[in-house]
Amino acid sequence: MKSWREKILKYFTDPIPALTIAADPDGLLEDKQVLQVLGERGIEVVQYDDHLSFRYAYESRYRDALSRASFHLVIRVAVSAVRDLPFDILSKGTQLDVSIGKLFPKLSAAVMKNLSMSELDAIAAVYNEFTGVPSDTQTMSFLLKALYH
Repeated sequence: MKSWREKILKYFTDPIPALTIAADPDGLLEDKQVLQVLGERGIEVVQYDDHLSFRYAYESRYRDALSRASFHLVIRVAVSAVRDLPFDILSKGTQLDVSIGKLFPKLSAAVMKNLSMSELDAIAAVYNEFTGVPSDTQTMSFLLKALYH
């Protein structure tokens, strides 16, 4: 794996859906480099926090813009909040799960969630060398060797 960011950004290549609902419990879509590339591709990322403020923003800023072919919106939500999205938005959007567990399935997600973005970069570079099982112990052992030699 060259970069965990590249794996995420592959979801946002042509044809890019107008509306994507991204379950992002680990905040991977908040990474500055990911946001920069998405912005360059004409994709705006908005956080879903509560129904009322989101509905206002959606109706006033995004509903009409989504009808244009050049505008793309990603609604970033916690996994549990996906079911809280209004039905009309859920039915229009393409759902996507972006998590550390999906990016690094051979490693323990519980352990990996504690790493910084730069540490994720370092692990992505050596991820294919891991041959163990996704247990906390084996993941920590691998991280210690890979990150701290």
